[in-house]
Amino acid sequence: MGFTSSKLVFIISKYFKKILSEDSFQAFSLDNSILYKGESYHPTVIHFPGGKRNRFWLDYFLNQLNKKDSFSLTKPDNVHILQLNNYVSSDMEINPAEYFLKKAGLDYCSLGKAISPSTWRNSVKISLLNELLQNIPNSETPQYFLAYDSSDAVLIGECGTLIQALNEYRCNILFGLDSIIYNGFHWKKNVINTPKYMREYLKNHYRFLNSGMIFGEVEPMKRVLSFLLHEYSTNGLFPHFSDQHYYHQARFEFPEDIGVDYKKKYLLNIFHFTGFFERFQ
Repeated sequence: MGFTSSKLVFIISKYFKKILSEDSFQAFSLDNSILYKGESYHPTVIHFPGGKRNRFWLDYFLNQLNKKDSFSLTKPDNVHILQLNNYVSSDMEINPAEYFLKKAGLDYCSLGKAISPSTWRNSVKISLLNELLQNIPNSETPQYFLAYDSSDAVLIGECGTLIQALNEYRCNILFGLDSIIYNGFHWKKNVINTPKYMREYLKNHYRFLNSGMIFGEVEPMKRVLSFLLHEYSTNGLFPHFSDQHYYHQARFEFPEDIGVDYKKKYLLNIFHFTGFFERFQ
C-alpha cells in the first residue's frame, strides 16, 4: 500500500496536536480576540476549512466559545445572515454556526437543508444564494448579506464591522483569503483567460479567495450570481464539486465589486492563522 500525502498529513497532525499546549496556542479569549505567536486578531467570522484536517481546531474553538458565560451579538436590520448547510455535523443536533447564532439571539436563514448530504455539492450554494437574494427587494437603504458555511464557520463579532470592511477595501463584496485555487484549471477557455489570471495572482502567496465566508451588498451580488448562472447555462460550468473557482472567475469579471480580506481582519480562515495546515491545502 502506497504512502499517500493524506497519510502524511494525518501522522504529522497527530504529532503536532500532541506537542501543542493551550499556553502556546492562546487561542480564544473572552473578548473574542485571537492571539497566536504574539499577533492578535479580532475577526467577525472565523472559518475552519479542510474538513477532518481542521477538525481539531474547530472542536477546540467550539469548546472555548462554549465556556463563555454569555454570548450575545447584535446586527443591523439591513444585514441578512444566511447559513449554507454544506455538511451535517455528526456530533451536534444542529451545525456549529446555527448553534451559536441561536445562542447569540440572532435571526438567520438556513439554505440547503432539504438537499441530501449524499448529493450535496458546494457549487449548489451559488443557485441557493441567488434564489434567496432575488427575493430581497431593492430599497433606499442598502441591504447586506452575510453568508457562510454552517458546518465549519462561526460568527463571533458584530456584523456592523463588516460594513466598515467594505469601505476599507473599497469593494461591494468581501471574501476571506486562501492560499490555493480549487479546480482553477477546469475553466473553459471561452469564459476566462486562465493563463493571464494565474500569472497575475500567483505572484504572491495568499492571493486567492475562499468562498466559505462572503459579506456584501445584495444588489451587486445579484449581478455576480446572475453572471455565474448565465455562464452555467451556456457553458456547463457547474459539474465540479467546489463553488470556489467560480467565484475566482467572478472576481476576474467584477474587479471593482469583489475584494479579499488580505489583512485577515474580518473573515479569518483558521489554517492561515495556525500556519500549519496551509502547507497541505
